[in-house]
Amino acid sequence: MNSNLNSLNWIWVPAPIFSGRKAKYYDLPKNGRFIVRMSKHYAAVVDGVIYDTFDSSNKMVYGYWKKEI
Repeated sequence: MNSNLNSLNWIWVPAPIFSGRKAKYYDLPKNGRFIVRMSKHYAAVVDGVIYDTFDSSNKMVYGYWKKEI
């Protein structure tokens, strides 16, 4: 999936690293549209709100793709 998104001008951003805890979707920037890579899952985050088919708000985030402007 990564190379397909790169060809569409999306760039990969690794999740922030915190001491003592893993990154969650709410640690991402509050403005913008992102495709979030979670443990065995993907979701959309738009302006700080997660959009998914189930409640994945507690899943660890590895990083996200954002559209290059």
